[in-house]
Amino acid sequence: MDQGDARRVILATDPSAYSAHRKGTIRPNGADGALGKAATMITGLRGTSIWSENVNNLLPFYRDVLGLEVTTETPGFVVLGGLWLGTHSEVHSRNADPARHMIGLTSNDLTGDWKRLKDAGVEFVEDPTDYGTVWIATLKDPEGNLVQLLQSSRAA
Repeated sequence: MDQGDARRVILATDPSAYSAHRKGTIRPNGADGALGKAATMITGLRGTSIWSENVNNLLPFYRDVLGLEVTTETPGFVVLGGLWLGTHSEVHSRNADPARHMIGLTSNDLTGDWKRLKDAGVEFVEDPTDYGTVWIATLKDPEGNLVQLLQSSRAA
């Protein structure tokens, strides 16, 4: 068995070797179909960043109000799991276009989280709403960025 055959066997038997949304369409060769080349594929989201003119405008909200755990902190940059907050020289004041992107956080008790955050003074632009397969509540962070709380309707 040559290296190309070994790669095809791994891709055919290891579900982590290809994207979950492409089940049934395994591409054992390179993305261009060339034999023996490793397929280059985006396999998921690693994280997302929210930049501020001062990371300390956002950190207390995400850490203390939402309850996300800080996993790494350096001057001007903080990681809270898959959410990255940082100071950026090109960002000034509140977000002028908050609907352009939204952070989605999973909740196992959307109504409870919504009540807790409302009581803490968090501004919601959408109260918990049933969209059939998911419940969503949308809130604003201190700089106007939109954050969605999501709960599967199966768990609601």
